[in-house]
Amino acid sequence: MFNVKQKIARFFTQQKEFIKLLVVAIACVPLFAMADWDQTVLDQTRKIRIGMYAAGGSAALISLLWCGIKWLLARANGDHSTTFKDYLEQIWVIIAVGGALVLAAGAWQIFGTGSFD
Repeated sequence: MFNVKQKIARFFTQQKEFIKLLVVAIACVPLFAMADWDQTVLDQTRKIRIGMYAAGGSAALISLLWCGIKWLLARANGDHSTTFKDYLEQIWVIIAVGGALVLAAGAWQIFGTGSFD
Protein backbone atom coordinates (compact mmCIF):
# COMPACT_ATOMS: atom_id res chain seq x y z
CA MET A 1 0.00 0.00 0.00
CA PHE A 2 2.79 2.41 0.92
CA ASN A 3 4.60 1.57 -2.32
CA VAL A 4 1.51 2.47 -4.36
CA LYS A 5 1.24 5.84 -2.59
CA GLN A 6 4.89 6.54 -3.35
CA LYS A 7 4.40 5.69 -7.02
CA ILE A 8 1.34 7.94 -7.24
CA ALA A 9 3.16 10.79 -5.51
CA ARG A 10 6.19 10.33 -7.77
CA PHE A 11 3.95 10.29 -10.86
CA PHE A 12 2.23 13.57 -9.93
CA THR A 13 5.53 15.19 -8.98
CA GLN A 14 6.87 14.30 -12.42
CA GLN A 15 3.72 15.75 -13.98
CA LYS A 16 4.19 19.02 -12.09
CA GLU A 17 7.80 19.27 -13.21
CA PHE A 18 6.78 18.51 -16.79
CA ILE A 19 4.12 21.24 -16.72
CA LYS A 20 6.63 23.75 -15.34
CA LEU A 21 9.11 22.82 -18.06
CA LEU A 22 6.39 23.06 -20.71
CA VAL A 23 5.38 26.56 -19.54
CA VAL A 24 9.00 27.74 -19.65
CA ALA A 25 9.46 26.22 -23.11
CA ILE A 26 6.31 27.86 -24.44
CA ALA A 27 7.35 31.19 -22.94
CA CYS A 28 10.66 30.97 -24.80
CA VAL A 29 9.08 30.29 -28.19
CA PRO A 30 9.44 33.50 -30.24
CA LEU A 31 5.76 33.46 -31.18
CA PHE A 32 4.72 33.68 -27.53
CA ALA A 33 7.65 35.73 -26.19
CA MET A 34 6.32 39.16 -27.15
CA ALA A 35 8.53 41.92 -25.84
CA ASP A 36 5.92 44.67 -26.02
CA TRP A 37 2.86 42.91 -24.64
CA ASP A 38 2.54 45.65 -22.04
CA GLN A 39 2.11 48.32 -24.72
CA THR A 40 -1.12 46.69 -25.83
CA VAL A 41 -2.41 46.79 -22.27
CA LEU A 42 -1.34 50.43 -21.86
CA ASP A 43 -3.05 51.39 -25.12
CA GLN A 44 -6.27 49.76 -23.96
CA THR A 45 -6.12 51.52 -20.59
CA ARG A 46 -5.62 54.85 -22.37
CA LYS A 47 -8.70 54.13 -24.46
CA ILE A 48 -10.69 53.25 -21.35
CA ARG A 49 -9.56 56.48 -19.68
CA ILE A 50 -10.61 58.52 -22.72
CA GLY A 51 -13.91 56.64 -22.72
CA MET A 52 -14.42 57.59 -19.07
CA TYR A 53 -13.92 61.24 -19.98
CA ALA A 54 -16.31 60.97 -22.93
CA ALA A 55 -19.01 59.15 -20.97
CA GLY A 56 -18.71 61.51 -18.01
CA GLY A 57 -18.81 64.59 -20.22
CA SER A 58 -21.80 63.30 -22.15
CA ALA A 59 -23.67 62.48 -18.95
CA ALA A 60 -22.87 65.94 -17.56
CA LEU A 61 -24.16 67.69 -20.67
CA ILE A 62 -27.31 65.58 -20.79
CA SER A 63 -28.10 66.19 -17.11
CA LEU A 64 -27.44 69.92 -17.46
CA LEU A 65 -29.67 70.11 -20.52
CA TRP A 66 -32.38 68.16 -18.72
CA CYS A 67 -32.27 70.51 -15.73
CA GLY A 68 -32.31 73.53 -18.04
CA ILE A 69 -35.31 72.18 -19.94
CA LYS A 70 -37.15 71.54 -16.66
CA TRP A 71 -36.34 75.08 -15.54
CA LEU A 72 -37.61 76.60 -18.80
CA LEU A 73 -40.80 74.52 -18.68
CA ALA A 74 -41.40 75.50 -15.06
CA ARG A 75 -41.01 79.19 -15.97
CA ALA A 76 -43.32 78.80 -18.96
CA ASN A 77 -45.98 77.09 -16.84
CA GLY A 78 -45.58 79.58 -14.03
CA ASP A 79 -45.36 76.96 -11.27
CA HIS A 80 -41.66 77.54 -10.47
CA SER A 81 -41.12 73.90 -9.50
CA THR A 82 -37.58 74.16 -10.89
CA THR A 83 -35.67 77.37 -10.28
CA PHE A 84 -32.30 78.86 -11.13
CA LYS A 85 -31.09 77.57 -7.76
CA ASP A 86 -31.83 73.99 -8.89
CA TYR A 87 -29.85 74.68 -12.06
CA LEU A 88 -26.89 75.93 -10.01
CA GLU A 89 -27.13 72.90 -7.73
CA GLN A 90 -26.95 70.68 -10.81
CA ILE A 91 -23.83 72.54 -11.94
CA TRP A 92 -22.20 71.94 -8.54
CA VAL A 93 -23.07 68.25 -8.72
CA ILE A 94 -21.50 68.07 -12.18
CA ILE A 95 -18.38 69.82 -10.89
CA ALA A 96 -18.11 67.37 -7.97
CA VAL A 97 -18.65 64.27 -10.10
CA GLY A 98 -16.37 65.59 -12.85
CA GLY A 99 -13.67 66.36 -10.31
CA ALA A 100 -13.91 62.84 -8.93
CA LEU A 101 -13.65 61.48 -12.47
CA VAL A 102 -10.57 63.59 -13.20
CA LEU A 103 -8.95 62.55 -9.91
CA ALA A 104 -9.70 58.88 -10.58
CA ALA A 105 -8.24 59.07 -14.09
CA GLY A 106 -5.20 60.96 -12.79
CA ALA A 107 -4.60 58.39 -10.06
CA TRP A 108 -5.00 55.62 -12.61
CA GLN A 109 -2.45 57.30 -14.86
CA ILE A 110 0.08 57.80 -12.08
CA PHE A 111 -0.32 54.53 -10.16
CA GLY A 112 -1.57 52.31 -12.98
CA THR A 113 0.98 53.10 -15.68
CA GLY A 114 3.87 54.30 -13.55
CA SER A 115 4.41 57.41 -15.68
CA PHE A 116 3.29 61.01 -15.52
CA ASP A 117 2.75 61.56 -19.26
